[in-house]
Amino acid sequence: LVRALAQRRRLAGPAVAGAADDNALLALLKTAREQADPLSWQVRLVEAEILLERHQLDQAAEAVQEALALNPRSAE
Repeated sequence: LVRALAQRRRLAGPAVAGAADDNALLALLKTAREQADPLSWQVRLVEAEILLERHQLDQAAEAVQEALALNPRSAE
């Protein structure tokens, strides 16, 4: 579900998707990160991409650092 929403957002663009979609997706990512799969670096990476597009640079940097900590090979 998270991948589908993220893909829809990418195709529509952040301006079309809107803040409500972003907030819903970030809430799903938070649930995935905290409950479903705390070791998923992919969840943190998608979260970072959304936060970066929203110009929330500090939070995006934190998400990237966590993704890299979980999977250093994802730096590529």
